[in-house]
Amino acid sequence: MESDLIPPNTVDPAKEASRREGELVKPFTEHLEDLRKVLIKSLLAVGVVCAVCFFFTERIVAVYEWPLTSMLGSSPQGVDAGRKILRSLSPADAFMVSLKAVVVTGLILASPVVFYLVWSFVRPGLTDRERRVAIPIFAGGTVCFLTGVAFCYFVVLRLALGFFWRYTMSMGVDPDWTIGNYMSFTAMFLLSFGIIFEMPVLSAFLAWFGLVSGDLLTKNRRYAYVILVFLAAVLTPGPDFVSTLLMLGPMVILYELSIRVIRMGEKRGMEGKN
Repeated sequence: MESDLIPPNTVDPAKEASRREGELVKPFTEHLEDLRKVLIKSLLAVGVVCAVCFFFTERIVAVYEWPLTSMLGSSPQGVDAGRKILRSLSPADAFMVSLKAVVVTGLILASPVVFYLVWSFVRPGLTDRERRVAIPIFAGGTVCFLTGVAFCYFVVLRLALGFFWRYTMSMGVDPDWTIGNYMSFTAMFLLSFGIIFEMPVLSAFLAWFGLVSGDLLTKNRRYAYVILVFLAAVLTPGPDFVSTLLMLGPMVILYELSIRVIRMGEKRGMEGKN
């Protein structure tokens, strides 16, 4: 009998194909409706987190000020000096900065929920084998985003702020930074690093669909570096080359790491075939 020819603990290809066909063959409008629900739920998740964060606005703003105050010194005098430097030039500055801090924090904290919702949208169209591969990709996306934000917060921001502070002082100019400009600089850096740290995950995702390969990324490395320079210049909050270099360095490392990740996946795929 045909069923006896199928080894135990294996998936019947016919049943698996039938299952996928039943899940994938949907009217286009239903896919759009599912996508609309995912977008609405993602916005609601971000909105709820932002609403909760609004009650802790003062503490959140203090968290964003930490790279500056810690750079000035850990003594109480250094912290006070850091707070006095951040000035407000208009009546609405402090309020708008509070909103920006709450929104950025909401996006960061709600990112795991958003990744999960995107996964729930993609999951029904995948086979069991594809799901086993996709789960680490989506989980890795969350981890990489948060890692990028943390790396920027604890390392890059302190380097950038320290450089600009010392350079301004060496020119005989008093750094009189506004809270609005400082918050825009900090928020842009944090979100940009969260995004660029997704590079290995995005590369693995594209390689999974056969759109890129380790050889392709290696052969086009010099062209990719030109693109990375352009992206670093666009994503950095200021037009200065220092911010661009601080972002370009990790991007180059992440590009090379992406090649290693893809080659490891290709090697495992070849071993699985053998």
